[in-house]
Amino acid sequence: MNPTDVQPAIPLRIRPYSRTSHIVAWLTPGNGRLVTLMKGSCRARSSFLGQYDLGYTCELVYYRRERFGLHLARECAAVKARPGFRCFWKSAVWLSYASFLLDRLAVESHCQPELFRLAESAMDHASARPANINLALWFELHAISAAGFRPRLDSCCACGSDSLQPDGRLLFSPRNGGIICAECARRPQDDSMPLSAATFSVLRSWLRLDSPQEHAADGPSPRQIYEASALIKRFMDYHLDMPPENRYACIQLLGSGPISSPPGWGEPS
Repeated sequence: MNPTDVQPAIPLRIRPYSRTSHIVAWLTPGNGRLVTLMKGSCRARSSFLGQYDLGYTCELVYYRRERFGLHLARECAAVKARPGFRCFWKSAVWLSYASFLLDRLAVESHCQPELFRLAESAMDHASARPANINLALWFELHAISAAGFRPRLDSCCACGSDSLQPDGRLLFSPRNGGIICAECARRPQDDSMPLSAATFSVLRSWLRLDSPQEHAADGPSPRQIYEASALIKRFMDYHLDMPPENRYACIQLLGSGPISSPPGWGEPS
């Protein structure tokens, strides 16, 4: 008999395995991304019915199968169902994208407690009120940071100087993953994009906020949100190689922006 393990777990992806079973990818604090077979979960009298769904936090008991990577679920109980996701459509949109992003960032057999805590905190927030574009961008920054891809915003990635005095000449380099100071910006940069002082301040303030409860609903202007969205998109395109369609749909719907919004508003290019 394979040994059993117990983990708090958040479902990230649910797909059919047969007419009566599911395969579920989870985010756990102790094992990162975990994939289990929920055998018989679609049967009428299954103990798994109603115990897991996107947006839930569950207690998962499973048999470990290290050799094949597909573990066998033994028990599952919903700890937090977060019914708000069934009431606020914008929160449901954000949840779909957040689950996709977490599924890309989680690493199998790797402790990721910071990413798990972030997911729980953001889901608690989004299930209590309609999600907005500020939450989506704040979550992206913190999720990629928790996974080890934190953008370098405290010093110049070209010369290392921490003397950043935004005066309209700051650049952001997706390839180098951070800010290029005003002095280095005088020299040609292949992949860099201009960054206004106001948006630079917004990004740094978002990274300093440890909870979605802290971000102000009336904070950034639409122009600053456009610019921040473009920067985060370019950064993730370079370092994560993510399909753009999921993010595009989320940003468009949460921002209520038309297709003709300014460049960077999540366009799938």
